[in-house]
Amino acid sequence: MRSESYDDAVSLNSAAATQGYAPAQVNLGWMYEIGLGVTEDDGEAVRWFRLGAEQGDARAQNYLGFMYREGRGVAGDDDEAVRWFRLAAEQGDAQAQFHLGAMYFEGRSVPQDDG
Repeated sequence: MRSESYDDAVSLNSAAATQGYAPAQVNLGWMYEIGLGVTEDDGEAVRWFRLGAEQGDARAQNYLGFMYREGRGVAGDDDEAVRWFRLAAEQGDAQAQFHLGAMYFEGRSVPQDDG
Protein backbone atom coordinates (compact mmCIF):
# COMPACT_ATOMS: atom_id res chain seq x y z
CA MET A 1 0.00 0.00 0.00
CA ARG A 2 1.57 3.27 -1.10
CA SER A 3 0.55 6.87 -0.85
CA GLU A 4 2.28 10.17 -0.33
CA SER A 5 1.40 10.22 3.38
CA TYR A 6 2.83 6.71 3.83
CA ASP A 7 5.99 7.78 2.01
CA ASP A 8 6.30 10.70 4.43
CA ALA A 9 5.74 8.40 7.40
CA VAL A 10 8.40 5.99 6.18
CA SER A 11 10.83 8.84 5.57
CA LEU A 12 10.32 10.46 8.97
CA ASN A 13 10.39 7.17 10.89
CA SER A 14 13.48 6.03 8.97
CA ALA A 15 15.33 9.22 9.85
CA ALA A 16 14.50 8.89 13.53
CA ALA A 17 15.05 5.11 13.62
CA THR A 18 18.52 5.32 12.13
CA GLN A 19 19.38 7.83 14.86
CA GLY A 20 18.42 5.20 17.46
CA TYR A 21 14.96 6.43 18.48
CA ALA A 22 13.24 3.24 19.67
CA PRO A 23 9.61 4.29 19.06
CA ALA A 24 10.46 5.06 15.43
CA GLN A 25 12.24 1.72 15.15
CA VAL A 26 9.05 0.01 16.30
CA ASN A 27 6.95 2.03 13.85
CA LEU A 28 9.29 1.23 10.99
CA GLY A 29 9.34 -2.46 11.90
CA TRP A 30 5.56 -2.52 11.91
CA MET A 31 5.47 -0.80 8.51
CA TYR A 32 7.75 -3.50 7.09
CA GLU A 33 5.75 -6.25 8.77
CA ILE A 34 2.50 -5.25 7.08
CA GLY A 35 3.87 -3.51 3.98
CA LEU A 36 2.64 -0.02 4.82
CA GLY A 37 4.48 2.45 2.59
CA VAL A 38 7.24 -0.11 1.95
CA THR A 39 7.45 -3.57 0.46
CA GLU A 40 6.47 -6.14 3.08
CA ASP A 41 9.66 -7.67 4.49
CA ASP A 42 9.55 -9.72 7.69
CA GLY A 43 13.35 -9.85 7.95
CA GLU A 44 13.55 -6.06 7.86
CA ALA A 45 10.71 -5.86 10.38
CA VAL A 46 12.63 -8.13 12.75
CA ARG A 47 15.76 -6.01 12.34
CA TRP A 48 13.94 -2.85 13.43
CA PHE A 49 11.98 -4.57 16.21
CA ARG A 50 15.22 -6.02 17.58
CA LEU A 51 16.90 -2.60 17.69
CA GLY A 52 14.01 -1.18 19.67
CA ALA A 53 13.69 -4.29 21.86
CA GLU A 54 17.36 -4.20 22.82
CA GLN A 55 16.82 -0.63 24.05
CA GLY A 56 14.04 -1.90 26.33
CA ASP A 57 11.04 -0.70 24.31
CA ALA A 58 8.13 -2.89 25.44
CA ARG A 59 6.22 -2.63 22.14
CA ALA A 60 9.31 -3.70 20.22
CA GLN A 61 9.86 -6.60 22.63
CA ASN A 62 6.26 -7.74 22.18
CA TYR A 63 6.44 -7.53 18.38
CA LEU A 64 9.78 -9.34 18.34
CA GLY A 65 8.31 -12.08 20.52
CA PHE A 66 5.44 -12.40 18.06
CA MET A 67 7.84 -12.74 15.13
CA TYR A 68 9.71 -15.52 16.95
CA ARG A 69 6.47 -17.26 17.92
CA GLU A 70 5.21 -17.21 14.35
CA GLY A 71 8.59 -17.81 12.66
CA ARG A 72 8.28 -14.65 10.60
CA GLY A 73 11.59 -13.16 9.48
CA VAL A 74 13.41 -15.49 11.88
CA ALA A 75 13.34 -19.20 12.59
CA GLY A 76 10.45 -19.98 14.92
CA ASP A 77 11.75 -20.15 18.48
CA ASP A 78 9.31 -20.39 21.38
CA ASP A 79 12.08 -19.85 23.96
CA GLU A 80 12.94 -16.52 22.36
CA ALA A 81 9.27 -15.63 22.04
CA VAL A 82 8.71 -16.24 25.75
CA ARG A 83 11.83 -14.26 26.65
CA TRP A 84 10.73 -11.18 24.69
CA PHE A 85 7.08 -11.45 25.77
CA ARG A 86 8.17 -11.70 29.40
CA LEU A 87 10.40 -8.62 29.18
CA ALA A 88 7.55 -6.58 27.70
CA ALA A 89 4.94 -8.05 30.06
CA GLU A 90 7.05 -7.09 33.08
CA GLN A 91 6.87 -3.49 31.85
CA GLY A 92 3.08 -3.69 31.83
CA ASP A 93 2.54 -4.19 28.08
CA ALA A 94 -0.96 -5.68 27.90
CA GLN A 95 -0.47 -7.35 24.52
CA ALA A 96 2.69 -9.04 25.75
CA GLN A 97 0.90 -10.17 28.90
CA PHE A 98 -1.79 -11.72 26.71
CA HIS A 99 0.77 -13.40 24.43
CA LEU A 100 2.75 -14.72 27.41
CA GLY A 101 -0.46 -16.07 28.91
CA ALA A 102 -1.22 -17.81 25.61
CA MET A 103 2.23 -19.42 25.68
CA TYR A 104 1.44 -20.81 29.16
CA PHE A 105 -2.03 -21.90 28.06
CA GLU A 106 -0.51 -23.81 25.13
CA GLY A 107 2.55 -25.02 27.07
CA ARG A 108 4.97 -23.56 24.53
CA SER A 109 8.45 -23.41 26.15
CA VAL A 110 6.83 -22.97 29.55
CA PRO A 111 4.91 -25.41 31.74
CA GLN A 112 1.33 -25.66 30.53
CA ASP A 113 -1.02 -23.75 32.80
CA ASP A 114 -4.51 -23.22 31.55
CA GLY A 115 -5.91 -22.20 34.91
